[in-house]
Amino acid sequence: RQVKGKQMAALYDLRAIRQGIYADPEIYANDIVYVGESAGRRLFQAAIQGGTLLSAPLIAILR
Repeated sequence: RQVKGKQMAALYDLRAIRQGIYADPEIYANDIVYVGESAGRRLFQAAIQGGTLLSAPLIAILR
């Protein structure tokens, strides 16, 4: 989604949401939702594993 002109992405753990550990994420008009395995998701995971970000759900600003 775009927030104040910046592209944003979030990665959620569906198992944690189903277990009630995290609330259901809010979905807004024009959001794009990807479910399952994808090359983009693997790239996103590789990028966050290289850093010290430890947050769930993880929110990132895309350039």
